[in-house]
Amino acid sequence: MQQDQIIPDLKWYTTLSRERGLTPRCPFTSVEMCPRYFLSLRLLKYTGATSMDEKDDARLMKKWKGSNLMPRLAEQEPSVGQAPSEVTGQMKMFMMSHFCPEVMFERYGYFASSVARHADEIDRDFAHASLGREKAGADDWRWSFSDLLPLHYSECPTYSPLAHQAISSDASAGAEQEKGGIARLLSGIKNHWIVSGLVLVAAIVGALDKFTGLVTRLWGWIAGLIP
Repeated sequence: MQQDQIIPDLKWYTTLSRERGLTPRCPFTSVEMCPRYFLSLRLLKYTGATSMDEKDDARLMKKWKGSNLMPRLAEQEPSVGQAPSEVTGQMKMFMMSHFCPEVMFERYGYFASSVARHADEIDRDFAHASLGREKAGADDWRWSFSDLLPLHYSECPTYSPLAHQAISSDASAGAEQEKGGIARLLSGIKNHWIVSGLVLVAAIVGALDKFTGLVTRLWGWIAGLIP
């Protein structure tokens, strides 16, 4: 295996997460939380995986269609390329691009955004022979693919805006909670006559103390003017 060859398996992924002070796996891996995760998951049916429920698919597509997180260009969307198999003639996946790395891992065991299969059996056999001479490990992705682009979730174009929204939402919730706590405290003081009386007395004492200090400073100033 080449020195710069990356095997983007679970160990590689979680090691990067730890080094970057992040959660081991992406915290937005849900069709309800991330449009890229949803768009990637719904395309797995073209790779031989099970299809999503039609009602869920329609509901989620409607939900995310109006989101500012949805890709605006076709070139930015997750996609699957297919071609007829030379053996069976059935449509077969030969390329996947702009995928969520979490979905790619669940399907093929590698955290990547794009993969491409070998062009044909000749290319595959040639690659396998080369890998055999290298004594490549069984986990080397080149046994299955001619090309692969590793991707950590923190580098996904959808992650940053999702993380920003989550932080903003937490900050707003905290401010509302703090505001509610102050309001409840003031309401409790207002409804309790003893506490209200003590607060009033404290306010009066504080005002008198400030007034006394002001008078003292004023008298000192006047005394300084008298010869």
